[in-house]
Amino acid sequence: MKISELSDRSGVPIATIKFYLREGLLAPGAALNARESAYDETHLRRLRVIRGLVQVTGASIEQVRQLMAIIEMPGQSAIEVVGRASTALSARQAAASGTPDTQEAEGLLTRLGVSFAAESENLRLLASALELAGQVGLSPSDDQLAVYVQAAREVARADFARVPWDDPQQAAEWAVLGTALYEPISSALRRLAHSELAGRLDQAHPEATPDR
Repeated sequence: MKISELSDRSGVPIATIKFYLREGLLAPGAALNARESAYDETHLRRLRVIRGLVQVTGASIEQVRQLMAIIEMPGQSAIEVVGRASTALSARQAAASGTPDTQEAEGLLTRLGVSFAAESENLRLLASALELAGQVGLSPSDDQLAVYVQAAREVARADFARVPWDDPQQAAEWAVLGTALYEPISSALRRLAHSELAGRLDQAHPEATPDR
């Protein structure tokens, strides 16, 4: 396909495709003549991966480059890709959170029976979030967080059930995109559940709602 068709099918503007080509994020097409190149399904699939990372996660070009390198790393299992992708995606957030004291988070995870690595970026993110919650007087209880842990494990099992294990390349792409793109889906569904429950409570207890 020519670049115009690649743009139409991927939803990525031609100028952006040319930028990705210059940056080396997208492999060159096969030359048709001095001005035109032909692209195939591998270019389309890669463009969709790049687009998902940039538009949904806000990843920079350098971060996309890092994640694409994880996908293309030879000799790794999808499980290893999930771990590397999670670390890479969390590192950006963890860098913005500074260096919180992780002692409280480590104690919490230990009490809840959650395994973790002391150097985990996600441990730092959790520690930072717990610290902020404490500062505003909203520290969650162990009982509340146990519900979160149970739900997170169910989500993780559902995610892993969809990994195409028989295709290493697709499994790697799914691992990175699934890790990156499903987090905003999870957050949106949680907020929708809050709105749904609030609506039911409002109907069940109208006396508790201020006059409109």
